[in-house]
Amino acid sequence: MQFDAFKESILDHLREYLPEEYGDARIQVEEVTKLDKTYRALTVCRKGSNIVPMIDLDGLYERFCEESGGLLEKITRGIAEGVVREIRWKESLEDDFYLDYETARERLFIRVSDAEMNRRMLEDLPHRVIEGLALTCHLFFITEDRHLYTTAVTRDLCSDYGITEEELIEEALQNSPKVFPPRFQALDERIRELEGEDDVIRITPRSGPKLYELTNREQINGASALFYPGMMEEIAHLLEDSYFILPSSVHEVMILPEEEETDTFMLKEIVRGANMQCLGDGDRLSDDVFHYDMKEKLFETVDNWQRRTGHYLN
Repeated sequence: MQFDAFKESILDHLREYLPEEYGDARIQVEEVTKLDKTYRALTVCRKGSNIVPMIDLDGLYERFCEESGGLLEKITRGIAEGVVREIRWKESLEDDFYLDYETARERLFIRVSDAEMNRRMLEDLPHRVIEGLALTCHLFFITEDRHLYTTAVTRDLCSDYGITEEELIEEALQNSPKVFPPRFQALDERIRELEGEDDVIRITPRSGPKLYELTNREQINGASALFYPGMMEEIAHLLEDSYFILPSSVHEVMILPEEEETDTFMLKEIVRGANMQCLGDGDRLSDDVFHYDMKEKLFETVDNWQRRTGHYLN
């Protein structure tokens, strides 16, 4: 089934799964640009309401195709349930829930993305750029049924808080490990966990494999854990070495201890190949490979590291 047919089927039948009070709702598909991606979103707007859920229709279509068609009825019902859940949750919030800084600061966290890909979005957001990666500030909300929602802190909202953009970023950096604790582990341990093995043995960096995963416990936007205060230094201490950082997605990064024979060109090809073949724009972090120098305590792209030190350059 082509996307247009998929879209029309959902538009034709969505109202059948919505409550009666949604009878006057405007349902349409529009192009939406959010941090990291532009996609076609299904929006549902009730008369007199400024709450407009946006459902990633491109993402749903990809899943529909991966499941060899799946059941459109199940997808449509799921969209309706998600719309109702989001609207009811947002209506239950206090009007000043995110406007009051003393309340909002406890929900601040950072997110990392590609600065060049998101240059237009960054015009409206307080941010810090480090080696082509942009740190932005966000607020999170968790519903009673454990659904996670996030929203970016804009420059206007930061101004309303009465703080500087740098103060906001520092607050988000300090709060992030509290609300989304980091998780650093050997990759083969992580694989065994995913496979459901019961006899997982903790592998220490000194005796385990050379590849490690860094994310957060929620495994959502976990690549930002790399920028938690002191995190890069702590990893170097654990590994007793400098290391490479492979940005596998916005949700995690891979850590590879430095060795003389490491083929940095191969590392870059691995990252770029994965980005092209496996990741959508919303999950892609960067095509660059990065390096952390334990001695200099310096984070930089591999290209900048090689130019600075002369490593691996002919």
